[in-house]
Amino acid sequence: MQAWAPTRRSHLLDLAALISGRVPLTQAEYDRITVPTFLVTGDSSVVHTVKMAEELQESLRNARGGCKLQVIRGGQECLHLPQSSAGFVNRFLCQFVTSVERDMAENPDNNAPLPLPKKLSEYMKGGLDVLAELMDDQKVKKREAKSIFSFSRTPPEGVKGMEAFIGQFKNGEKQAFNPLGKDGQPLRKFSERHDNQLFLSPQHGNLRDHSTAVGTMIDVPYVE
Repeated sequence: MQAWAPTRRSHLLDLAALISGRVPLTQAEYDRITVPTFLVTGDSSVVHTVKMAEELQESLRNARGGCKLQVIRGGQECLHLPQSSAGFVNRFLCQFVTSVERDMAENPDNNAPLPLPKKLSEYMKGGLDVLAELMDDQKVKKREAKSIFSFSRTPPEGVKGMEAFIGQFKNGEKQAFNPLGKDGQPLRKFSERHDNQLFLSPQHGNLRDHSTAVGTMIDVPYVE
């Protein structure tokens, strides 16, 4: 997930609001997805079950080459993190990307990129036109293309509440402490000297020398 400095904390709320305000896609919206698609889940996941993945695969019926689904035996949540499943995820993902690249090379005429408008604003407005068609509501075209809520089907009252909540976090955020400089780099840096003098104690000496007592080696960089 994108990390934001305290001076831009409201951006994190934007993302949270977008996720919490999601509305299930209709089949017409699923049918607009035509790019190659790959799903991966674990058969032990209680959040993203195999049944849910199979239903999503069926809904993505217009995905180029058919939506691919890979189920990892014993996999639970966040499959890219545990060592027991991360290697499988990487391997399956590489295989999928390789197959897509092979298809693009063998069928260049069917994989020509769509022309994009020169201005981002035109591209965003085009997205609102598509959403208006899917929602059968021409008022959608008049939405502000720069707003994160404009591309959501969240009811107006829900959007109003989210905007009020985010507005509270925007107040004073520019005056909040920022650990980064104008160049985006941390204001404080780690020292290059050794940290053997850390955690000195008159009774026990250097805690690093007694790491066996706690079963781990402590190695914390000294901060100037």
